[in-house]
Amino acid sequence: MGFRPLVYRLARARGLTGWVSNGTDGVHIEIDGNTSVAEALLADIRSACPPTARITGHEITAAPVGAEYPDFRIVESTANVSVSLLLTPDIALCPRCRQELTEAGNRREGYPFVTCTQCGPRYSIIRDLPYDRPLTTMAPFALCVDCQTEYDDPADRRFFSQTNSCPHCAVPLRWTVAGNAPQTGEAEDLIAAAVDSLEAGNIVAVKGIGGYLLCCDATRPGPVARLRSRKQRPAKPFAVLYPDLGMLAGDVALTPAARPLLTGPVSPVLLLPLRPQPQHVDAEGVAPGLDHLGVMLPYAPLLQRLSSRFGRPLVATSANVSGSPMIHRDATAQQELAGLADAWLG
Repeated sequence: MGFRPLVYRLARARGLTGWVSNGTDGVHIEIDGNTSVAEALLADIRSACPPTARITGHEITAAPVGAEYPDFRIVESTANVSVSLLLTPDIALCPRCRQELTEAGNRREGYPFVTCTQCGPRYSIIRDLPYDRPLTTMAPFALCVDCQTEYDDPADRRFFSQTNSCPHCAVPLRWTVAGNAPQTGEAEDLIAAAVDSLEAGNIVAVKGIGGYLLCCDATRPGPVARLRSRKQRPAKPFAVLYPDLGMLAGDVALTPAARPLLTGPVSPVLLLPLRPQPQHVDAEGVAPGLDHLGVMLPYAPLLQRLSSRFGRPLVATSANVSGSPMIHRDATAQQELAGLADAWLG
């Protein structure tokens, strides 16, 4: 959520010297100043706190005299013996990253793993605390020169972003058809292959932020019926993923309260009233006998690219047999989803 960069900018704006660091018990800030200066900085932080952050408590104490700081900086995280920290949740794709996905000439145009300090995976990629890249699943991926420049620039929204990457230092995307070896290559080509498979009526396992989703065309009875049979889910409703609000509003009554939730940092599945004659979805197949439908917008860039290119609603349900845990490990996904999915994208 970019909390340390926020503190850095606010402290520098006040001309303070010191440091900010992550710890296993929270964020630590040390400044050269008295209590009133510390309280003023705390007020700035509370006022500018991003919507994805929440301050649950604070303590101002005097530090030992003697330390001198030439400036204010972000320092290496500290690991305490006792862990007392709320884990940061995964955050849905933010508007600025969503714009970059389709912005002609942008170096992240079409990149299915675009993130910044305000969005992207957190909880799902943490291996240990505190939250720093070496302690996440991003550790094997070194930053390219351009991404490192963004990471080091206090004026950039990717300043100190632990998930930063781009097509030049990309997180690999793989496309696998059942019975065949995984394919790698240009992300847009692999996504196009997945779209072709969905249009052919197949069921595709797509890696979301927290695990795989089973996706199929939500506008045709055939694919939906096959998914029900394979998941052993004869009547329970499926959630539906829409590429945009306009198409979603053609199938359900979009309330004023629902709009900011669907497009916000949580981006949940919402249960909304079905229209008497839905324009797109096979309502009886997806939610048999019901007058409400579980709907969502793409919360991850890969889902955004896939759904935009497919151009129709997709069933998006957890990749598992009914009653079993959601599949999330790439190494075992094909084996665990054999018989459920016709292909895998992730």
